[in-house]
Amino acid sequence: SCSSMASLFVALISVVVATARTHDAPIVLTVAGSDSGGGAGIQADIKTCEALGVFATTAIVALTAQNTKGVQGVFGVPKEFVREQIDSVADDMGAHVVKTGMLPTAEAIEAVAAALDAHGKTVRVIDPVFVAASGDTLVAPEAVESIRNILLPSATVLTPNMHEAGALLGRPPPETVAEMREAASALLALGARSVVLKGGRLPPSEAGGGMVDIFADTNGHLLELRHTRYDTPNTHGTGCTLAAAIAAEIAKQIHAGAAEPDILAAVRSAREYLSEVLETSVALRIGAGARGPLNHARAAWAPLGAGSEGVSAALWGDAQVQLIAADCRQSGGFVAALADGSLPKDRFAGYVAQDKFFLEAFAQAYAIALSKLPPADSRGAREFAALVKGVVDELQLHAGYAAQWGVSMEGIAPVPECLAYVTFLREVAASGDVPACAAAMVPCMRLYAHLGQTLQAASQRPGAPSAGPYAEWIATYAHPGFEELAATLESLLDRYAAGVSPERFAELRALYVRAMELELDFFQAWRPHQPQQKSEL
Repeated sequence: SCSSMASLFVALISVVVATARTHDAPIVLTVAGSDSGGGAGIQADIKTCEALGVFATTAIVALTAQNTKGVQGVFGVPKEFVREQIDSVADDMGAHVVKTGMLPTAEAIEAVAAALDAHGKTVRVIDPVFVAASGDTLVAPEAVESIRNILLPSATVLTPNMHEAGALLGRPPPETVAEMREAASALLALGARSVVLKGGRLPPSEAGGGMVDIFADTNGHLLELRHTRYDTPNTHGTGCTLAAAIAAEIAKQIHAGAAEPDILAAVRSAREYLSEVLETSVALRIGAGARGPLNHARAAWAPLGAGSEGVSAALWGDAQVQLIAADCRQSGGFVAALADGSLPKDRFAGYVAQDKFFLEAFAQAYAIALSKLPPADSRGAREFAALVKGVVDELQLHAGYAAQWGVSMEGIAPVPECLAYVTFLREVAASGDVPACAAAMVPCMRLYAHLGQTLQAASQRPGAPSAGPYAEWIATYAHPGFEELAATLESLLDRYAAGVSPERFAELRALYVRAMELELDFFQAWRPHQPQQKSEL
């Protein structure tokens, strides 16, 4: 009858709804702490899963106030609300794999374990996060014991770093590959089905110049997984990222129908992803701390390291560049002696004579860069022409200084520091493209604008020493007109370097840093305590 058919239809719909959690996408539930700096914890897990095509859900166990400089605070979420989050996700969306991270207290660990057991979530990647990359402790002492006794025996994969492995085993952390192998085996004996012992803190000499992780499982594997080491300060969140990537790869296998996931294959794929992330993080510059975050999206960001403000802002804000700028301003140096008027006149005369030689080479570099512009770039041509005129104006200023100070500007021969800088500029202009030329030339303009503005501001403070005869020099580079020229060259760099690859950004950074180093050398050649150099034939 129609009634019985309707009842059957309703029943079928009910079955479909009840079994809907076969999922249209692999799902990882990550139970961990929040990193306000976005580099580790829940944030790293979500970014990693999304990058690998896996949907991430979360249960936040703790909130941290942290950035690239360190951890300023940790606030634990009440265990009842932790349980409520897990229940909410598990009852509706399910999860192919659960990944745990920072669990700050024994109470939190017990609540998480009870919730996972209640929902039958048995595929678990346990990342025992005890200490941040900055060295800050993230968990209470009793949490280590709870992880060892409660979560570790249930781990499908356990992913400690070397310090965490030592803490779990109640011994000093391993310091060699051999000790890592032994520690991984000992962790298996505590109940984990497999262990990935991360060797990021292993000295390069011990790791053969690369990186070594140890993989061990109950199937008899005890393997050294070797990878390329990338020279980058951006390592905050690498442990979270690797554990999340392993969880994502296992989830994909289960979603695809694997009855028993291949853990070693998942680990290899996850480690390959992490290597790609590290490689594309080399040029990333976020925050002023010693350890920056990762580029989880890999090559999807453009330009990497440039941020929303452009390549020039990223380069000027680079930590190494700022250290060099600070060296240029240092007490007892050429610039500081200009500021307080104590620079001997013969030192300034020598500087003026050398700077004339340098500015002539700078103008030539501008002209070569101008010749490399696309024919239709009339805007760029106008901007370079304005920059050349700016150099001409500077040369006229130097001629005025020379007359005032009785310096002969004829037959100038460069001192080694000036010659090195001029040679660098000429080589880049001859062989490089427009972005390379701009990256090599912007540091001079930006540094002088910075010094002029900084010294001018300092001179206006009550009780500040007078620059005396050098006040005009300071006023020249503090003038808005010079700032406009510096900004014009930076805009050319930003326009022509927009969307550069990480490798290209690193090349431009190398040119920028080298130019800053040469600027410092040039100033140091004329600092007050240096023997006077001959700057004329």
